[in-house]
Amino acid sequence: MEESYSFQEKIEELESENAYLRSQLLAKGNNTVQDYAASEISEGDFIRATNSWVLADLGLKLLRTQNTKEVFQLLANALAIALPGTIITVARFLPDDRQFVLDSIKGIDNTTLQKVLDLLDINPHNHYFERLKSDAFEPDRFVLLEDGFARLLNGVFTTGITRKLQKITGIKEVYTMSIKANGIAYGSVAVMTRNKGFVPDKEQVEAIIFQCASALQQIFTLEQLRKSEEKYRLLFDNMTQGFALHEIILDENAKPVDYIFLDTNPAFGELTGLSPEGVIGKKISEVLPGVEAYWIDIYGEVALSGKSVRYVNYSAPLDKYFSVNVFSPRKGQFAVVFYDVSAEKRASHALQVSEEKYRSLFESNMDGIFIVELNDDLSVKIIESNRAAIDLLGYENLNNQTINPVVFEHNTSVREFAHRIRQINKKGFVEFEARLLHKDGHPIDVHIKAIQINYLGRPAIYNILREITPQKQLERVLKARLSLIEFSQSNSSVGLLRKMLEHAEALTHSTIGFYTLYNEETGVVSISQYSESTLNGICEVTPDMRMHYSIGEAGVWADAIRLRKP
Repeated sequence: MEESYSFQEKIEELESENAYLRSQLLAKGNNTVQDYAASEISEGDFIRATNSWVLADLGLKLLRTQNTKEVFQLLANALAIALPGTIITVARFLPDDRQFVLDSIKGIDNTTLQKVLDLLDINPHNHYFERLKSDAFEPDRFVLLEDGFARLLNGVFTTGITRKLQKITGIKEVYTMSIKANGIAYGSVAVMTRNKGFVPDKEQVEAIIFQCASALQQIFTLEQLRKSEEKYRLLFDNMTQGFALHEIILDENAKPVDYIFLDTNPAFGELTGLSPEGVIGKKISEVLPGVEAYWIDIYGEVALSGKSVRYVNYSAPLDKYFSVNVFSPRKGQFAVVFYDVSAEKRASHALQVSEEKYRSLFESNMDGIFIVELNDDLSVKIIESNRAAIDLLGYENLNNQTINPVVFEHNTSVREFAHRIRQINKKGFVEFEARLLHKDGHPIDVHIKAIQINYLGRPAIYNILREITPQKQLERVLKARLSLIEFSQSNSSVGLLRKMLEHAEALTHSTIGFYTLYNEETGVVSISQYSESTLNGICEVTPDMRMHYSIGEAGVWADAIRLRKP
């Protein structure tokens, strides 16, 4: 950041860059950004508050996208807000693992950008650069590079071009970090500043990059699973069915003992390896001497009764599994329409592996996940929940439990819950914020995305829970501060103290609040002001009542004074 870059200018940049963040940071009503800037809240506090909301806003947007390019754009936008006054580039690695493209360039003015384009004579967004696999270009943490600009572009451009670029842009220092999750690099970030001594909030930057890397990992994993399932589906949908017509042979007791092949189609031979010429007119006992007796029993019952049969069975002589539909076109005959499901058995194993991968993703996901069924009385049965979900709410196990969401959720109603269900039925999903009750009774703020799914043939709702308690608490603190500023303009200092107590009680879920003054010389603690809830019946005191205690005789509420800490 340049020295002339004022706090007010930072606020204006935040306004233009992220209207959503602004609406969350400012209280409702007539308060303006200028009111906030003129308050006693420090620049550092405001920037830290902004950074917290950048992460919250980014997390919500990542939940809504399954597009990798959009994730890279969200990453660039979030870093531009968190690091005003810097130039930011976000590189996306291509699937060949040898090239990259520049997805985003932020923080550079149009005049300077045009000079860069004229010098390079290329469009960076459409140009494929050679990927340089080095610690300088892809460090695991957000680090400052020594001789950063030259090291960053070493091998990408000539030394002469690099020097000219540095002169045009005025870049002095460069920070870089790889966009990586579980050892897989999806891209790289470079943050460049024109001032030496620039000190970024590394934890904030790394949190933004890690969050986007995690989203990219999930998108790529789900895409791989989808392609795998499409491959198996394509295999199943294009299998050619075999057909064979037979006549049953009975013994002297009218019991089926054999059958003769009357006709087959070409697919029969492709699936069984038996040519039509080698089977038509012959008994099954001649074609396949080791045929299982239960096949003859099943076919005989169909030929004699006219009932149809579907089943999957294994033919030992052919060493294959077949899915078979058997019906009788006329009495004494039966037709078999079948297809080889040996590949399906192998696919079933592959799907089992896929299920194990899904289970691993499900259980290791840092977001809480509930899969629930909705009952007629609007209660829900939890079918599955991952470890993050039960840890979030303080339970050992929630599977197969039926709960009342109105009781489980703090300050909601049957009407509100029913409205959400209607939205899910209409759109297929709904997103909202809620306060759930922990097992011990304290509320937890969460963002919930509820998606309608088909689970094992039954309608269900897939709920993704992300805790936002710190962000919501920060929002409540900011609103309280702005409210107190407005309140102080038209009220006495006594009223302001009581108002501050009310906000403190609300933020800490308390019911008693009072101010104490401590005289170091006399060792006496004096209670000087009470909150409205305290005056209205919690304690038997009056507004002008003053309580005096020796510090040694005061109760546990005076421990903060005695121990010199909260």
